[in-house]
This record gives sequence, C-alpha cells and structure tokens, in this order.
Amino acid sequence: MPIGQLMKNLLKGLVFLFYFPIYLIQVAGGWLWNQVLDPALSWLMLRIVLPVWSWIWRFVLEPLWTYLFRIPGLWLWEKLLRPFLLFLWSYLVYPFFYYVLYLPLRLIWIYGLRGFYRHILLPVVNACRIAAAWLGRALAALWQFLVLRPLRWLWRTLIVRPAYWLYRTLLHPPLAWFRREVLKPIAGWFREWFR
Repeated sequence: MPIGQLMKNLLKGLVFLFYFPIYLIQVAGGWLWNQVLDPALSWLMLRIVLPVWSWIWRFVLEPLWTYLFRIPGLWLWEKLLRPFLLFLWSYLVYPFFYYVLYLPLRLIWIYGLRGFYRHILLPVVNACRIAAAWLGRALAALWQFLVLRPLRWLWRTLIVRPAYWLYRTLLHPPLAWFRREVLKPIAGWFREWFR
C-alpha cells in the first residue's frame, strides 16, 4: 500500500474515531427530543400548565390586581393627585413663573434693553460687519498682490519655462525619433500580422 493511501486511511480512521461519537449523540438526542420529550412536554404545556395558569390569572391574580391596585389607584388619581397637581399649577407654579420671572423680564426688555438693542447695538454690529468685510477684502488684495502673483511669476519663470525649454531641446527630438522610427513600424507590423 502506498504511503499516500496509508495516510488517507489513517486520517479517515481518526475522523471516524472523533466524529462518530458526536454524530451518535446528535442522532440519539434528536430522536429522544422528537419522539419522547417534545410530545410529552407539548401535552403537559397544553393540557395542564396553560389551563392552570389561565385559571390562576383569571380568578386569583386579575381580581387581586383590580381590587388592590387598579381601582384604588384610579380613585387616588381622580380624587387626590390630579386636583392637588392642578391646584399647585394654578395657584403656585404658574403665578410664580408669570409674575416673578416672566413679567419683570418682559418689562426690563421693553423699557430698558429694546431701545439699547435697536438704537445702539444693531448699528454698532452692522458697522462692525461692514468694517470686517472691508478689512477682509483689503487683506485678500494684499495677499493676492504681495504673495500669490510673485509666487506665480517665480513658478512660471524659474520652473515651467526652463522645464519646457529642456523638454523641447533635449527630450523631444529623441522621443520624436523613437516614436517615428521604432514604435510606428512595430505598430504597422502588428497591424499587418493581425489583420
């Protein structure tokens, strides 16, 4: 027997040795659940647990909940808490916020701060906005004339024009010759071959 076949059979034996007990447990457990436990538990739940729980809920817990918590809670809300909260809002909280906070602040705004805001603060803010826009345009013009234009001139004069001159005088003739004498004939040959 060749060594490859021997190794193959050895691996099959090891897989069978480890896999077969797991497979056996899985098949036995599935049969036990499907054939024995699931029908018994389903019957127990449907015939005993659910009817007993339904009876306990309907005749014990629901009346207990209704008479101990729900009815007294509704009575407490309707007769005590809601009128008390309405009284607090109507006679304490709303008057405090209206007469102590809102009305004085409104009077201070109408007779004190509104004139200052309209006649002093708004014109000052508008003048500051105009001055800031003018200053921004002046700084942009200075940046344009003092930095960007000289840099553009230096770029064109010192880098672009010499690079273009080098390309036209040193690189263009050899590249044009290479294209004309080498690439075009090769392309023509390929065109003729694959026509």
